[in-house]
Amino acid sequence: MIDGAGRIWAHADIRVTDDGIVTVSAERLDDEQVEWIDLAGRTVVPGLMNCHAHICGAPMDLPPGSTPSQVVAQHAVRAARWLEQALQQGVTAIRDLGGFEHIELAVKRMIEQGIIAGPRLRAAGRQVCMTGGHGCYGGAIEADGPDEVRKAVRAQLKAGADVIKVMATGGIMTPGTQPVSAQLTPAELAAAVSRLVASTPAQPIPLLPDYPWTEITQICQ
Repeated sequence: MIDGAGRIWAHADIRVTDDGIVTVSAERLDDEQVEWIDLAGRTVVPGLMNCHAHICGAPMDLPPGSTPSQVVAQHAVRAARWLEQALQQGVTAIRDLGGFEHIELAVKRMIEQGIIAGPRLRAAGRQVCMTGGHGCYGGAIEADGPDEVRKAVRAQLKAGADVIKVMATGGIMTPGTQPVSAQLTPAELAAAVSRLVASTPAQPIPLLPDYPWTEITQICQ
């Protein structure tokens, strides 16, 4: 077993309850009233974390004439199935950095309520980009100027976002944009940050730009 501190145990007995792992011991844990699972020859590791995912990001082969509600329903069902598969494969925490119609936030609440199985999920809701910027074809909110950026951030907080994803530069997945080209100005980024700090002064929600702030400032100058 490899524990969360990086220590390697040649042998370990692990007691698991509904609350998770409660005991790890190098000695035999004797208890006749529990179910024993022999993992000899296998390795137990801490849960894996996926820090950049899009649970609604994979393209779907939808028939012509599909209605918007059908598209949302199919995304939701597939997202729930994908999250369950991720959990079964050892992923216990996922950060979604750009969803579709806030499906990821709804699925997150269902996991927390025990309705469906899945990893712990932190989600950004919809990304924020400039008009025609990186992510504009993938569901991002297009915002120009500090006021529009501030409003877009507020909308994500209202929906229940844990983090905010702003598209500070272009990206390789959006035609006509370049990863090294600044797309949000320092004033627009400052507006996003000010909205976050104002909403949760004790525990500010993380802001996740696609490019380091100092380099963005230099590019814009």
